[in-house]
Amino acid sequence: MISGTFFRSLDFIIPVSIVVIVLLVIIIWKGIVGHRVRVSTGMEGIIGEFGHADGKIEGTGHVILHGERWRARSKELISAGAEVEVVGIDRNMVVEVKKV
Repeated sequence: MISGTFFRSLDFIIPVSIVVIVLLVIIIWKGIVGHRVRVSTGMEGIIGEFGHADGKIEGTGHVILHGERWRARSKELISAGAEVEVVGIDRNMVVEVKKV
């Protein structure tokens, strides 16, 4: 025989289950959206960033990116203070830049 408390507990279980399912869907959705975000850290994150030349760059030199001084190389002559874009980075943490 089924007691009346069983049916009253369903009044509690069903709404709680719905809330838990909704929260899980939101968490999974945020996880999926988070994987689509552009990389913003590490070596890959600096490609496409903008900075300026810290002195003349004749093959090699230095640039300022996000307030940090980086060693840089370029295939073109870049004057001091010119705006540059990072197009690559090597294993030695030397950024390849081009004039903007």
